[in-house]
Amino acid sequence: MKQFFNLRITIAISLVMAAFSFAFDDVVWAPNIAPQAMLAKQVAPGTTRSYSLSFLYGTCDTCEVLKENEDKDEELSGFDFRFDVSLLGLIWPRTNNTKGSENWTGNGFGGGIFLNAHYTPLTELGISPMVVQWLGPVYVGAAYELSWDFYVGEDEDGYSDYSVSSKLFTGSLNVGGGSMVFMNNHGLGFGLHGGVRQMHVVSAGKSIYTGKNNGRGENPESRGEIHAQDWVCYYGFDFMRYSNIPLLGKVNHHGAFLASVEMGLNKSSMFYWSLSLSLIR
Repeated sequence: MKQFFNLRITIAISLVMAAFSFAFDDVVWAPNIAPQAMLAKQVAPGTTRSYSLSFLYGTCDTCEVLKENEDKDEELSGFDFRFDVSLLGLIWPRTNNTKGSENWTGNGFGGGIFLNAHYTPLTELGISPMVVQWLGPVYVGAAYELSWDFYVGEDEDGYSDYSVSSKLFTGSLNVGGGSMVFMNNHGLGFGLHGGVRQMHVVSAGKSIYTGKNNGRGENPESRGEIHAQDWVCYYGFDFMRYSNIPLLGKVNHHGAFLASVEMGLNKSSMFYWSLSLSLIR
């Protein structure tokens, strides 16, 4: 019964994500580094993978985009819901201390190389290699993402128009670093991080009303695919809940939960904020 209930929740979340993915323009970005930084730290001993559900909103008031072979300023905004999973990981130094009775603060010079994948239902699929290295109390990391994207346009009333679509192959880089503080007797942690990243805001095309008659739109005009991309400086806050306390010594494998909020802005008025919820096992 519990497995069936969890399956229904997963299907419901996927349907909601798919609906939002088709209902709005889309945002493409490289993944958050914080979950893999916690894996490399190994404060929850024996953990090797992370599973994340992320929500992202991005906008640009005066983005310079290439449209119909002319450079024009355009106002864009989009959403992205995505699942991320770390498929493979090589962590150093590898701890065998899965009971958490030693090295409560993790590895001060731990690091890792990860291969992550993400999926936005029906619209986006991608992979991203990532490297993270701790240098005492701080960490540095970089991720590069390759995404295959399929977008659906909008008609003049704002509904999805499946006759208008676009396929796009994008790449985006995220370079950053941060720090985490762990309250080991309570299994709580807090972190700050920041860096620079490439962000894409994409519209497959839409039709808009160019006039009004008695308060109703008329004379619809089609607009083609719009793609804006730029560098964004960002900062973020992390909250962690994890298990590594000796009283849990009978547990052979620990876990953690990480909630991360990120915000970014650049001089061309491109702005985004995101919320990522990660399960680390």
